[in-house]
Amino acid sequence: LDLVTQLKGLAYVIEEPRVVIVPLNVKRDPSKNVIVPQRTPKPLPLTVIGRVVDANGVVVPGAQIVRRKRGRSLEPKDSAATTDVAGRYELKLWKPYGSLEARAEGQVPSFSISVDGEPGAQVTIDLATRGAGGMVVVRLTAEAGSPPDVLVIVGSMQDVETTLPDGRKAVQCARERYWPGKGDVTFAGIVPGKTTVSLHHGDYERASQPVEVVAGGTVEVELKLVKKPPVTDTLAATRVSLNFRDARPAEIVKFLNDAKGLSIVMDPALAQRIEGIKVTLAVTDRPLDETLRALCREIGGATYDVQGPVVFIRAEKK
Repeated sequence: LDLVTQLKGLAYVIEEPRVVIVPLNVKRDPSKNVIVPQRTPKPLPLTVIGRVVDANGVVVPGAQIVRRKRGRSLEPKDSAATTDVAGRYELKLWKPYGSLEARAEGQVPSFSISVDGEPGAQVTIDLATRGAGGMVVVRLTAEAGSPPDVLVIVGSMQDVETTLPDGRKAVQCARERYWPGKGDVTFAGIVPGKTTVSLHHGDYERASQPVEVVAGGTVEVELKLVKKPPVTDTLAATRVSLNFRDARPAEIVKFLNDAKGLSIVMDPALAQRIEGIKVTLAVTDRPLDETLRALCREIGGATYDVQGPVVFIRAEKK
C-alpha cells in the first residue's frame, strides 16, 4: 500500500475494519462517505472435453492428458486429466489455456493441440496417439558438483508445426527434460527411427550421440558433461578466417557466433550509434581475440570485454 499510494501521489488511513485511500497531505473526515470498489468477478473456466484413440482409432483408457503452458516443456507432473474406460476426458482450464497432448504407455504421444475458446464455454479436442514408441534412457557422467539444470533433448530442439488430416494446426513438441543432478533421464514414447540425443548447458560443452529407436525397445545412451574452458582461453585458442567487405558489424558478429558457438553481443547504445555503418574485415587463420580487436578498430571507438560466458562489445569509455 505504501508503494502503490506513493507512486500515485496518494496516501491511506486505516478505519477498522477497512483501509481508505485519501489524497496526499489531506486529513480524512470519517463522517464522509467512501466509494467501495466493486469486486472483480472470478473468471469462468473453459471446459474441455474429448476422446483419445490410438493410431488405429481404438479408444485408449487411462491415457494422460498433459497440459503444456507457453514456454514450458511437457512433464508427466503436468498431467491435467486421465481418460475413462471409454477414452473420454473432461477438464476445466483458466487462461492462458496452453495446449494439450495425450500420452499412453508404450505409445508415441499425440500431437499437441492449442486450446482456444471463451471463458464459460465448452470445446471438444479429440487426440490420437501415434503408434508404438520406443524408450531412450540417458545416463550422464559428470564431475562432483555439476549443475542439475542440464537440458537433455531427444531429437529436435524446436517444436515442429504440422497440419492434421482434419485441417487442425498441431505441434510435435520437442522432447526435452532437465537432468535432476543424479540418476538417469528416461524418455518414453519416442518415435521409432534414427534420432539424436544431446546435452545443453551454458557452462558445458555440447554433447550429442546418434541413436536408433525401435518400437517397444529401449536404447541406453551415456553422455559425459565436460566443462567449457574460460571464455578468455577460448578466444585465445580459437582461430578464424573470414573476408567481409562493406558488411554491417552485426553480420560479422553473427558469423562468429554461428561458426564458433560463442555468445558475442553488442551494447544496444553502440549498435544504435553505428547503425548504417559498414566495415571491411579480412583475416586468415588468426586468433579470435585478435579478430575481435580488429573488428572494434574498424567500428571505431569500440572495445570488448568478457562477462561470464558472454563477450560484450561496447563503446570505449572516454
